Amino acid sequence: MTVKLLLRKAYRQAYRAARVHGILGTLRLAAEWLRRSRGRLSASGVSSQPTVSTFDQILDLQTDGNEDLSELELVDRTNYLLGSRYQATAPETFAEILQAYPLPYRECIFIDCGSGKGRVLLLASELPFRRIIGVEFATDLTDIARANIRAYRSPTQKCHQLETVCMDATLFPFPAEPTVLYIYNPFVGSVMEKFLRHVENSLSEHPRNVFVLYSYPKCASLWDASKYFVKISSSKSFVVYRSSM
Repeated sequence: MTVKLLLRKAYRQAYRAARVHGILGTLRLAAEWLRRSRGRLSASGVSSQPTVSTFDQILDLQTDGNEDLSELELVDRTNYLLGSRYQATAPETFAEILQAYPLPYRECIFIDCGSGKGRVLLLASELPFRRIIGVEFATDLTDIARANIRAYRSPTQKCHQLETVCMDATLFPFPAEPTVLYIYNPFVGSVMEKFLRHVENSLSEHPRNVFVLYSYPKCASLWDASKYFVKISSSKSFVVYRSSM
């Protein structure tokens, strides 16, 4: 992607943010956006052709991509500057996280907040979860995820109750059931703080087992400090928490 195109995207983001947050709020959020974008702006500007993963090729799905939020239709733009672009979790990464701790699949539902095009939902369906829910606030990605769920065919699939909900994850009403919650760096800063409080409130109202699989844990310090969770496994690329209730 060229520097010129990145700057055009930055302008569109700033314009939309000003309408939601005002000028002062936008300046504060822009500082966070620039910090996260620095690596992309320093790139050579020569973009490579997108490749199709083996996962998509074998199963004839569309879960690949690297989608910027400024190019997507969102149900609510209040938090989007602190949201992360869509990038699918690699199957081997998901498998590594699952192997880090023995999870009680049959007792739990599985929820992916920031589920994008639904790859992790499909990977999770290979395990005997009670049901699987994806939460995504980009309508474009939700539509693709639903199409992928309809198209998915696997002789080893163990959970067939899959659904996606198009809404802001900080407002999602968590079911009062034992849960495995997956997040792949979906948002940072104040939005992650708000999301964590939302999860904590759910636990306070309905104490239960909740396992959090946090991939690319940029805000792990927030979860580490929570009295509602304890860290049970970690590596450089993920952290696994369990509710302490």
